[in-house]
Amino acid sequence: MWRLYKRLAEQYQIPILNYEEDSLGMDTNYLYNATHLNKTGSEIFSRKLANDLKEMGIGQYL
Repeated sequence: MWRLYKRLAEQYQIPILNYEEDSLGMDTNYLYNATHLNKTGSEIFSRKLANDLKEMGIGQYL
């Protein structure tokens, strides 16, 4: 799937933010279960995402 996403992103000049290997998802203190963050983890992730979007110049639309 990532190959398809990357190809489409390149074709349409759309940035991809991939947090699949982010350390936040590896720390059990921030996980509700194997695929979901808990409240603290989701708050940290939301700040991280907002900062990344801001750095890309996208945050002004949020």
